[in-house]
Amino acid sequence: MNVVDRDNVTAKADYNLSNAHKLSGRFLWNRQDSGIRSVYAIPAAEPGTTSIGDGWNLLGSWTTILRPTLINELRADGVTRTALIFTQGVGLNYPTKLGLQGIPDDAFPRFNINGYTALGSNQQRRDQTPIQQGQFTDTMTWIKGTHSIRFGTDLRRSRNRDYRLQLASGAFTFSKAITGLTGRTTTGNGVAALLLGMPSAFQAAKPPVIDRRSWYVSGFIQDDWQVASNLVLNLGLRWELDTPFGTQDNILNGFDPNAINPVSRTPGVVKFAGVNGYPSSPHKIDWNNFAPRVGFAWKPFGSSRTVVRGAFGIFFAAPYDGGTAVTSVTLGYGDSLVIPTDQDGATIPFRLRDPIPVKIVRNTLDDSYGAVPAGTTPTTAINFYDRNRATGYSQQMNLAVQRELTGSMMAELGYLGNLSRKMAGASLSINQVRPELLTAGANQSRRPYPQFSDVLMNLPLWV
Repeated sequence: MNVVDRDNVTAKADYNLSNAHKLSGRFLWNRQDSGIRSVYAIPAAEPGTTSIGDGWNLLGSWTTILRPTLINELRADGVTRTALIFTQGVGLNYPTKLGLQGIPDDAFPRFNINGYTALGSNQQRRDQTPIQQGQFTDTMTWIKGTHSIRFGTDLRRSRNRDYRLQLASGAFTFSKAITGLTGRTTTGNGVAALLLGMPSAFQAAKPPVIDRRSWYVSGFIQDDWQVASNLVLNLGLRWELDTPFGTQDNILNGFDPNAINPVSRTPGVVKFAGVNGYPSSPHKIDWNNFAPRVGFAWKPFGSSRTVVRGAFGIFFAAPYDGGTAVTSVTLGYGDSLVIPTDQDGATIPFRLRDPIPVKIVRNTLDDSYGAVPAGTTPTTAINFYDRNRATGYSQQMNLAVQRELTGSMMAELGYLGNLSRKMAGASLSINQVRPELLTAGANQSRRPYPQFSDVLMNLPLWV
């Protein structure tokens, strides 16, 4: 059963320094904890997680009347949140309590049992502290004759420090097939494999802390112009920029589809931020984000009962719409805890009652990463962002005619349009065999990048 506990605090204050200066401030605080009342005899074995977190938002504004036709508003706000997700077995030395030797003592391990609900969680711990956004805006309003002009700027800084230890103490898999100590046998039941203490696989990982940061910068000007008593024009232009995210310590990978891999002697090399001059951002900056805005309201032919309205504008999308996690482009960083394999790739057999032969793997971050020689079965899938990635946008338009029929009735006929371009789509595999090369046999060697099991472009943009 889910349990939620939440508190909120709100405070607001306004103060007039003088007739020309007004200060305003607001503070918000929120805390929300949620968890599960476990039905397990040992709650640490619960697959579900508990989450705790809080956040605050502080907003301040300063409005200044410089003269009756010139008003400036300065606003600044900051948001800080924390989010901690963990299992009830974190920090209680459960591997030792269960008699497991050789694996980290951080949490209750995950036990994947073929055909049954797993014991333990594969989200053993995740700590996002802090998640921060800061914003600064300045807007000037100038009334000059029949023009009402607004212009200003908007600056935002974002930060997300994310430490993911989903498999801090690892995950064991118990399948129907068991790798015996003297050969491979089958019980036909995952529970039997568990009772015999003979897992078929084990994995654990200790990824690095990913401290991600980015900026948003924009400027705009808007003129609402009363051209005549029956015509108003709205003319504006906005420029905006979302910088590609960067990470502290350059924890980020890319992909060069044309470089020759030193292992397979075929195209396709994983690149690492800041290594041998490779850029520290996942893609280039798209500077060409200009967004015109045009609108009008017109009473045709001196009519007081008919109005024609229309508008057109370009609106840019957020750079990573689609939600692909930044952790998908941190290949090679951190430590992996694995069980060594024999010559045919099968996990070397072991029993839970014995010290588990965990091997810590730390990758070498060079052009050979993840690749296998030609003719060898690949084991690494690659995720990356296209270096020439642009910003998606939509062209939105409307046109409407409104007619007053009686004092209490109006009719309207309108059109709405939305034409989107370069919008992000689902991750795209670029390691597929071309249809004319497909055969009934093995096709791995016919892939564009046969040294990798897959190569996925994150959030590709569609024309």
